[in-house]
Amino acid sequence: MESIKTLFAAAILAALSATAQVQAAPVTPLTRADIIAVESANCGLENLYSPYVSTTCDHGGAWLVVYVLEVGYGRGGKATMVGDELPRSALLMSQPLCTINRQLTSCPSGLPVEGYLYAYNLSGYQGGRFAYENTSSSHPFNTFYRWIIIW
Repeated sequence: MESIKTLFAAAILAALSATAQVQAAPVTPLTRADIIAVESANCGLENLYSPYVSTTCDHGGAWLVVYVLEVGYGRGGKATMVGDELPRSALLMSQPLCTINRQLTSCPSGLPVEGYLYAYNLSGYQGGRFAYENTSSSHPFNTFYRWIIIW
């Protein structure tokens, strides 16, 4: 019984040691944060291409979703709609992304996460100014601020 306790303790120490090593690894700075699409009951999916100021379609209807792409690691983005900070419950999706064959895509288990695709639920709004802001969690602590007028 004593040898089982010793093995168990050694396994926990090894796991903690591995965790500490992972946490100590350098974090990729935030290098991109963009609003990439708006989707609604009225218009379907509208992809956005920089530079953009507003959507071209008259969005709204029963539901409205905005997609934000981040590359690198931020401190936790802040999304607002018509000046109101969105609650965490408005975040419908936080999809980890990895680079596979030089393209960002959904992460299979085991690959390093390089960014995230976020989807925000804006149901209840028929349009207005959506803004997203985040600051890199590591040097050089870049801050990205993006906004768009949703018609």
